Amino acid sequence: MIQNGVLGKLQMFSLAELTQALAVSGRTGYLHLQHRAQRGYLTVRDGYVFHAKLPGKDKPEDAFLEMMTWREGEFRFEQGDISTLGLRPIDTTSLLVEGARRIDEKARGVEAPKPAEAKPAEPAKPA
Repeated sequence: MIQNGVLGKLQMFSLAELTQALAVSGRTGYLHLQHRAQRGYLTVRDGYVFHAKLPGKDKPEDAFLEMMTWREGEFRFEQGDISTLGLRPIDTTSLLVEGARRIDEKARGVEAPKPAEAKPAEPAKPA
């Protein structure tokens, strides 16, 4: 626990869980996330995500979706007044659904047969 905020591990609470907790509690502040060398953050006002930033991602939605895949690392929520002037809330419900779909597809890809286990291609039939 930090003054006016919370520290934790992404192994315990995913971005999806954190986003939902902030929404239910109507919190305002910055949610900082770190995964290996990558660092990103969300701007949250009254429980609504207004912005997501991750180096290398131009769109806030892309940044959010990438950070949703992080299963290890740390988070830090700093509660406090923030400016959202000129920003509109991001539709986090749609992003959470899309992120879950992508994570599921990625997991299914990991479970796909390894190249050595795959069937060999059938030879082409002569014309």
